[in-house]
Amino acid sequence: MIQHQKPNLGIAALVGSREFLALTQLGPKDFNGHRDAPHQILHRDPTLMNAAGTAASGLPGGHVEGFADTFLALLRQVYGDVVRGLRGPESTYASFEDGHYEMVFCDAVLLSAREGRWVQLSDAEKS
Repeated sequence: MIQHQKPNLGIAALVGSREFLALTQLGPKDFNGHRDAPHQILHRDPTLMNAAGTAASGLPGGHVEGFADTFLALLRQVYGDVVRGLRGPESTYASFEDGHYEMVFCDAVLLSAREGRWVQLSDAEKS
């Protein structure tokens, strides 16, 4: 879900039945809400992240990471794979197979809407 409340302010929220996480593009903090416990403010800090999060983080804790940092993390992985000569197991950028799956998925959504029924991904690949 993306909400537009202020110009140039993007908010993404992951909402579950027991918790939610709100991420803003302008703040160095994430808001973690709970249904049965107090809400929390989580600081973006590489020392608190798992290995994948730490590798993708380019700035020390408390600094806003945003648009430019996305490309820093992507290019760090891509060039690392180029130097290695193959895609590493820790690489998280989309592969050709990921892109193909996404296109088949989108075709299935369109087919489902056009025909007014649930469809299997294999149905979309045939059409």
